[in-house]
Amino acid sequence: MPSPGPGPSPPAPSTSIEQDVLKKIQDTLLNRNKIYQDMTQQITSKLSAIGVNVLGGVVDVGKAIMDEGLRQAKSYEKNIVGVFGDISTQQETYGKSLGKLSFERTQEFRQEFMQMEAGGVRMLDAFKDAEDAAEHAQAIMSELPGSAAQFTDELQGQNLTIIQLLSKASGLASDETAAIMKVAKARKEDSKQMLSDIGTFSKTLADKFGLDTKRVAKSVVEITQNTSTFGKVSIEAAAAAAAKFESLGVTIEDVAGSIGSTFGSFSGAADAAAKLSQVFGVNVDAMQMMVDVNSGPEGMLSAMDNLRESLIGAGVDASELSAPMRRLIKDMTGVRDDATIDSLFDPDRMSADTEDILESAKKAAEAQKEPADALKFLDNDISKVRRSVTELNDLVSRQQLARLGTQSVEAAKGFSQLSSSSARFFDSANLFLERSEKLGLGKVLTDVTKTAKVAADVGRSGVEGADKMIKATAAAEGVSLTAATPVNYAQMQTAGRGAGEDQAYQQITGYRPPQAAIENAEAARALENARDIGLKAMKEKQDSGAVTQQTSTEFDGALRKMFDAYKKVGVDLESTFGQAGQQGVVSGTPTSTSGVSAVLAGGTLAGSQPPGATSVGGVGPTLSSVTPPPNLPAGAIPTATQPVMVSPLSPVAPTPNIPAAASPAQLAPGAPTATPGAPSAAGVSASGPVNVRGGATTVQAGTATASIAPGAPTTLNVNVTIESGALARALATYTNIATV
Repeated sequence: MPSPGPGPSPPAPSTSIEQDVLKKIQDTLLNRNKIYQDMTQQITSKLSAIGVNVLGGVVDVGKAIMDEGLRQAKSYEKNIVGVFGDISTQQETYGKSLGKLSFERTQEFRQEFMQMEAGGVRMLDAFKDAEDAAEHAQAIMSELPGSAAQFTDELQGQNLTIIQLLSKASGLASDETAAIMKVAKARKEDSKQMLSDIGTFSKTLADKFGLDTKRVAKSVVEITQNTSTFGKVSIEAAAAAAAKFESLGVTIEDVAGSIGSTFGSFSGAADAAAKLSQVFGVNVDAMQMMVDVNSGPEGMLSAMDNLRESLIGAGVDASELSAPMRRLIKDMTGVRDDATIDSLFDPDRMSADTEDILESAKKAAEAQKEPADALKFLDNDISKVRRSVTELNDLVSRQQLARLGTQSVEAAKGFSQLSSSSARFFDSANLFLERSEKLGLGKVLTDVTKTAKVAADVGRSGVEGADKMIKATAAAEGVSLTAATPVNYAQMQTAGRGAGEDQAYQQITGYRPPQAAIENAEAARALENARDIGLKAMKEKQDSGAVTQQTSTEFDGALRKMFDAYKKVGVDLESTFGQAGQQGVVSGTPTSTSGVSAVLAGGTLAGSQPPGATSVGGVGPTLSSVTPPPNLPAGAIPTATQPVMVSPLSPVAPTPNIPAAASPAQLAPGAPTATPGAPSAAGVSASGPVNVRGGATTVQAGTATASIAPGAPTTLNVNVTIESGALARALATYTNIATV
């Protein structure tokens, strides 16, 4: 039997293993992502069907919602479970835990941030976004460990909103705010009212004596919580002491730790008085000094004034003190800080009179304000977040996305677990691809980054050169690039907000609003009055189909007052709106007056169209006068009874104004035009669509026709016809806003 031949040879090693690995990675990704993509696309299609469009340019709304849900899940794990542990099974026998209060407040901000306000001050204006406001709340809560349950009422809902805004108004840190809450709880007082008093009293005294409100407020907190030195002290007394210390340039800690400590006991007071008498020949009543420093802030002020006046009266001048004499004064008075010596014993240093401060503090206390009124009073002291239109649109979108994302947290957690099961495989594959010599990834990255570095250096050199050229040109023309414009404080005041118009404040501080501020306030009030009457007229028109003659007359009069008031501040509204009192409100036709009415009600100024809209005769159609075109798909324009969630999209580019000498080609891209040439007897004409553009989408709003009349000089005539319902079609396409 013949012997068997050699067996089959083993297959040769693959020379394209990288391609095999890439295919495996791709297949795994596709398998894992298919379920996720199907689910997110289903969310997108269902939300689009009811008119919801989140984040304008995002096509896959479902993915955006799932991403937000995952972000919130991460936040919960890090900030709640990681810090406090699981809170889902906690009981509320004695109140809510710190973790539960923190989590619920965060959820409240995610869903209601843009609607939250107190005293007319919006959280939207005081904080960057919902996360910023939540962090501020959590910082206050974190200063109440172990006792947070005792503050359950204060640390949620409207109470916490007021506390956060008052804290902002007074410039208090989270630990200072929490300290006042603890003091109020110990005294069985309302923490909101105590914070209100700190803010309003500090504002009044600081402005009266030329001090900084928030520095005084911080000193008030320090005095109030320093019970070992001052005992139980009223906010009135603490504010007076804080203003005095601030005017002298000394701190509470310096005074309490020196004069308070030295004269706090009879033996210490007697010893210090004896030394002062022996060295300087001054008579200090040791008993009275001891009583004063132990009688709260007012007594401490009296003791400080007594010591200061006695030594300055004996010829002590801090600027002339020798080193031995300075050490001797420190030993006799207990003052250890050289800066405090310089402040207390400088005969030329101006400071507010103590009696004047105490009297002003008393008047401020008599004009005590409720928390909501205090917020209105302190409105201008709250640092506002100023946003562009784009930033506001983005904020609205993120607020809506946060609400929708809250509902997808659990689903997002499930997909996160699915992803983690394959993470190691992906990482291993990536490591192989990165370190494979066949792919040469390392060399590719090195070459690219070196080239990028050279490009950056060239660009920087060019920019610096351009900057030098601009500065040289400015210098040659005598233009200063550094001169600052003087501050106009009157422009910074808002009618009905802040302390400037408060009568008690004016009486105490002696402040009188400048004429410009008074005129600005009158203009703002006239605008509000015209707005209110305009809304009344629009309501009458909506309810009964007509506006009464009385309301029409009132509205015309209010407009006249508004125009006159704004003329005083240099704004000619009358030329913008047109003459008031002409048929518009009564007849309902879109004349100047009804245009004003729409603006006052929150609409758009007639004659200055919203982005993407075009008007005829200088007056734009209002939403109520537009009939939706019949060919829109079902659900594109929800009815007024349907619940609609609306978020702003990317701004729609307005249709450009057509100059008198424009060519037909300027009307709209792609519009058929005639080739202009020498004018003929018949002339030249062309027509094309007028489009409203937004991103990659275009909605036809009407037709434009241009013609060049025969003869010389050449005359170009342009006629634009807007179709009925064009504005509604544009709004439906870009914003999903219902016509109502």
